[in-house]
Amino acid sequence: MSQFPTGSSGSGGGGISDVTGSSISINSGSGSSSSSSSSGGESGSTNGFVWSPRQVVTKLGTVQGFIVRPPNGYEGVEVFLNMPYASPPEGSLRFMPPVSGSPWQGTRRSETPSPVCPQVLPNIRNESEALKVMPRGRLIYLRRLLPHLRNQSEDCLYLNVYVPAGGKPFMLLDDRSPKDQHDYLFTEIVAGVAEE
Repeated sequence: MSQFPTGSSGSGGGGISDVTGSSISINSGSGSSSSSSSSGGESGSTNGFVWSPRQVVTKLGTVQGFIVRPPNGYEGVEVFLNMPYASPPEGSLRFMPPVSGSPWQGTRRSETPSPVCPQVLPNIRNESEALKVMPRGRLIYLRRLLPHLRNQSEDCLYLNVYVPAGGKPFMLLDDRSPKDQHDYLFTEIVAGVAEE
């Protein structure tokens, strides 16, 4: 899977599936979804998702994410994928502390996931053999996760950032928190990734 925002939802708009297998529809702020192509610095939809209307200036340059809206009507999430935070640990930088990344000019559109760091993946092709060394929940989780781990590289020092699209801060869960905070998309994705 080379592009994170892929697939389609039943309403004719774009859609994605996270590692939990949940489908997330993608909408613009106006409530409409589009799959038309956009070019240059225009705001709009490319590959079935909607670019965020804002651009965020970071230490290394300007980034623009995209908006996802869960099908259950909860607040949307602004997604920034593949944001570099250090130079690739290759050549003379291998096995050294991270070095700040190189700045870029223009706006970096953050819709493509970065490669994951190299790792040995367990053999899960033979279910009965795999279940001898791991619980069934882990096997199911790995089957969903495996397609996202195929693109591996030493150049893997990137972040995926998820921010509430409405500008509200992230919620901290404690004894005084409202009990429905677990329903926010950000929490669902984190909880889904931790599922076993």
